[in-house]
Amino acid sequence: MFGLRTIPPILLAILFVGAIVLTPVATPVAAAGCPPYHANLIVIWVDSTPHPVSLGTNVVTTIHATYTDGSAVSVSPLNGTFVWANLTKQVLIKNATLSPTGNPGFYTYTQTVGPGLPTGSVTISVYQCSLRDASGNYGPSGLTNSDTTSDPCDDSHVFNGNVTATVTTTTTTGVPLNCVVGGQPTYMILAIVLLLIVAAILFLRRRRRKT
Repeated sequence: MFGLRTIPPILLAILFVGAIVLTPVATPVAAAGCPPYHANLIVIWVDSTPHPVSLGTNVVTTIHATYTDGSAVSVSPLNGTFVWANLTKQVLIKNATLSPTGNPGFYTYTQTVGPGLPTGSVTISVYQCSLRDASGNYGPSGLTNSDTTSDPCDDSHVFNGNVTATVTTTTTTGVPLNCVVGGQPTYMILAIVLLLIVAAILFLRRRRRKT
């Protein structure tokens, strides 16, 4: 048996270990820099054009910012931070000006390619927590580019160098024809067409019954 003098230290040790085991560990959802409980903005579309670029080229990156419920974000102030990165180098473009497109939630950021930017295959991303609204909501919670969005149609990759441009049929918005701007893939169009066909069939059946 333990002496009375040894019991208090043992009890303290047990309590200390128990406190460590039972204390929940907080796992941060938002990236560093986002105020707690205010990382409510997400970016679902990041698309940059043109893709082959060189010194002096104006690269336009279009983003679509929404809340977690899908409603459009009114970014305020109109700036954000973007990252240009290749395998060996990344450059932060801080407080870049965002221009509203007239379509709710859509903004463009224009960057002239200079000598200090990464070369070769480059990915353009929205830096975490660099967008906000007037109510103090921030986002996105992590570095966001076309590789991390769920939409297969956006493309935020450019090739910075003297290369021959690949000819791609695009719409006036710079998005491939089989895509819809802003993160709505072609299956939605197919669903609408299918509904119209079903409606037409039902209409013809009703007319035949009347005759």
